Amino acid sequence: MLEFMKFNVLLLIFTLIYDQGMSQNIGGALPDFRGQTIETLRLVSGWEELLSVSGDLNADQKLDLAIVLESTEDMTEGRCEECLATKSKPRVLLILLDMDGQQEVILQNNEFIARSDEGGMISNLIPELKIDGGILEISYEFVRSEVSYYFKFFDADMQIVGAKTNGISAGSGDSHYQEFDFYKGIIMSRSGNISGENESNTSIKIKEAPKGISDFGRMFEWEVAEGIFL
Repeated sequence: MLEFMKFNVLLLIFTLIYDQGMSQNIGGALPDFRGQTIETLRLVSGWEELLSVSGDLNADQKLDLAIVLESTEDMTEGRCEECLATKSKPRVLLILLDMDGQQEVILQNNEFIARSDEGGMISNLIPELKIDGGILEISYEFVRSEVSYYFKFFDADMQIVGAKTNGISAGSGDSHYQEFDFYKGIIMSRSGNISGENESNTSIKIKEAPKGISDFGRMFEWEVAEGIFL
């Protein structure tokens, strides 16, 4: 009897450990690149540079970098609570600042950059990166819509300062445009039709405080005002 109880206890412990390990592998832990330099990043196996942009991000007159790395291997990821885990090549956004002549990773986000298969009718979705006036822009162009996010350095973190979305409905020709201003805390929303009819303009208050770039999840998961997601 004692041996049977011991066996069941061991079986329970094994099951808990196995289940925990499996749950951690869904969307598996990605490498922590923070603290690495641009030189060491180029030596990391299993990852390749998808795109990058350079410019001064923190107003110190030095060249900084924003880089998107993509895994060379498929990994199992659960990209949202309701989503089934699927295989894809994870993408990681890295922000590197010039630290005494070496560009070093200080910020990392594993979720925000869309995977290649998340573009709807676009077979390989790739973002566009720009740095202008210390502002990092991350934008996507879909078949009938576009979205852009704007980030700026504040207190050793990059926070969202603005965003823009626009799109056109293929069937009706209805159009919408939204401009998010996190300085003022408002959304300027314009809707209408490509015919020029039924145009309307509204101002909506943003209910959320600006997020740091490391805190972003997937696109359009963050509800910044009632029924409005970024």
